Amino acid sequence: MRDCVLRCLSVFLNQDLETLIKEYVDCEHEEAESRIAQTTMGIYVIQGEGANP
Repeated sequence: MRDCVLRCLSVFLNQDLETLIKEYVDCEHEEAESRIAQTTMGIYVIQGEGANP
């Protein structure tokens, strides 16, 4: 269901899904914050390596 909602949001906002959603796996907190600060709007998933989704 979450996948469907995110795809609909992507269509509604007229944004490419890969541009709208970013996933950071096992990266430094500061690095992720820096990338997020450069973005106007997005959906972010930050997980440690080996973490369950």
